Amino acid sequence: MRDFFKSRRLRMLALVLAVTVAVSVISGAVGKWLDPQATAVGALLTPVQKLTTWLGNGVSDFILTHQRAAELAQENAELREDLQTVTEQLIDFESYQRENEYLKQFLEIKQNHEDYTFSNGRVISIDSTDGYLSYTVDRGTLDGVALHDPVMTTDGLLGYISEISATSCVVMTVLNPSMSVGAYCARTGDYGVVSGLATLASGGECRLDYLSPETGLSPGDYIITSGLGGVFPEGLVIGTVKTVARDSATINSYAIVTSSVKFDGVRDVMILTGFSGQKEVNP
Repeated sequence: MRDFFKSRRLRMLALVLAVTVAVSVISGAVGKWLDPQATAVGALLTPVQKLTTWLGNGVSDFILTHQRAAELAQENAELREDLQTVTEQLIDFESYQRENEYLKQFLEIKQNHEDYTFSNGRVISIDSTDGYLSYTVDRGTLDGVALHDPVMTTDGLLGYISEISATSCVVMTVLNPSMSVGAYCARTGDYGVVSGLATLASGGECRLDYLSPETGLSPGDYIITSGLGGVFPEGLVIGTVKTVARDSATINSYAIVTSSVKFDGVRDVMILTGFSGQKEVNP
């Protein structure tokens, strides 16, 4: 807008306006002593007066249009600022709501397991090059966290700490073949071991092996940690059975388990720093 008022177009418009005003003044002065409809001069002045009126209206409309444009630009700027404020408030509200829900579920877990000690953590990065997913969390040895401490979300078991520093740690998930978790089904009493497979990781699934040939598992059954081995406490939800099949290489059955954790939505975690029956695991 500032460039326009310094432009050649504005100077030309000002010149036309000045000529228009001059012609209008002259024609008005002549019209006072000469009837424009009765003389040759009047016949010449009539179209000039019409032109003057048309130009005057055009200039007036032009000025009003640019004034309105400036007002609209200002109004749009104010609306954008208001929208930004509302958006930030909404983001804050959703963040507080999510944190509140997380804390309520955390408190419920704590009340049900008085022997648990936790360190709350926040995911600060996800390794997208790791096909089994790994998360860096903002807790380390200075926060009382140790290697192989179980890590969970409010949905269930995420994995355990595979690397650690003073202020951060890396969480290996149950999707990784390097991890083995003792597991069982409370409904049927079946025991087995959950571990990851490369062919299942992308679907958020893992495999439950060493089931008896006569397993009573069915799709939809919950699989939880057994507590055997002392790395994980008993009762953490791992996931639900998707399918059950017989292993062609052995006489045992196995099950495909869909993890209860929504891996792409992990933001807050609970690191289980202590529980009844916990054993020290050698690195």
